Amino acid sequence: MALSDPASESVVVRLGAVPVSATWSLRELEAVQDRIQTESIAALGGEDPFAIHIDVIANRVVVATVAGNVGRLQQVLASYGEVVEVREAPIEALVIHPTANMRGADGARNQTFEIEDPSKDYYCSVGFTTENGYYTAGHCGRRAYTKYGVSYPANTIVLTDGTTLLGTVGDSTMPFKPIPIFNEDTAWVQTVSGHNLQSKINAYSGGTYNVGVFDVPAAWSGLGVIYVGQTVCRYGYGSQMESCGTVDLVNSTMNAGGVGYLHYIVQVSGGCSDDGDSGGPWISASDNLALGTNIGANPTNTCPTPATYTFFQPISYHIAAYGSSAGNVLTAHGPVAPDASGWLCPDPSISSSGWFLCRFDHYESQGDTSFYWKIGSVVNPETSESLFDACISGKPTMVKLILTNPYGTTTKTSNFVCP
Repeated sequence: MALSDPASESVVVRLGAVPVSATWSLRELEAVQDRIQTESIAALGGEDPFAIHIDVIANRVVVATVAGNVGRLQQVLASYGEVVEVREAPIEALVIHPTANMRGADGARNQTFEIEDPSKDYYCSVGFTTENGYYTAGHCGRRAYTKYGVSYPANTIVLTDGTTLLGTVGDSTMPFKPIPIFNEDTAWVQTVSGHNLQSKINAYSGGTYNVGVFDVPAAWSGLGVIYVGQTVCRYGYGSQMESCGTVDLVNSTMNAGGVGYLHYIVQVSGGCSDDGDSGGPWISASDNLALGTNIGANPTNTCPTPATYTFFQPISYHIAAYGSSAGNVLTAHGPVAPDASGWLCPDPSISSSGWFLCRFDHYESQGDTSFYWKIGSVVNPETSESLFDACISGKPTMVKLILTNPYGTTTKTSNFVCP
């Protein structure tokens, strides 16, 4: 036990502890640490690496820096005397590198698969990041399961360096249930702390529509409707390129290479998919809304030449299966209450005697969002983005739009005189 007052030593000995003489108390050392942080930053220009901690054994505040800065800091902090010690330290002890920024289409590796089969590299791509990890394809990793009395743990996922832990498969449809049972190709990976999950998609460097990194839009929570004839684009680590095509089929059922049947699949013509692109994001080309995660192509590994067809699983099936565990898909809106874009109530170009129109273009949100209309205190059954209703000419009218997402509720209120 560290003591600054030797008069207490006998008490400490009777309690069974070993007294150690200390010049400064912990509270005094903490006060010194707080004071010298600003001085050290100023002395090093705010950029050179250093670290400050309390060495309880040495009973002093330690400032660690690289060799070339030791003398400079010793001069600046000389007035503190022996309570402060400046030490040389390697750069690895002074600078923290975040493990990774995780975005849609970034790469990952299945370490479990690679241990089971060292002859291959098992790359996949991040689909869409969520609050607790990310969505990807089911065939990118196995969930924990038991077969013939043998328990198999969930697959371990690492970064593309092959060693840095990214997380484990939180849940997956893999292993697929055998024919004739239908499956979805869905999974989510629960990332470990240290990874910065971002509401972005990595479009890499070669695209015709999107180049670089872009946000998952806040409009309609970032999720879009899929329809035949729609132009859609895919991104992934394998090909590291943008690949776009046109939706041919929705809700298709297909054979998954002889290991099972997949259903609710979207078929696209004009795109391509290489090894390692599986699990990556598909978005709508017109507005970047999230649509699904990549399954593959037939044939594969033709990029940049288009395959006959490419395929993806709608993201709605991931959300339905794992949303309570994986958390909400991250969008540019962030974890705050929703907002309505283009709110106009009443619309003067539409309203006429005894009638009014209130409307909004879309809501901006993150997570599952709902809304409803109220006229005065009465809830209106209208469920669209516009409300056209009757009122009494010349009388005050109050219309409310109430939007709710997992982070809060927003109310838009308009008071006006009925036309």
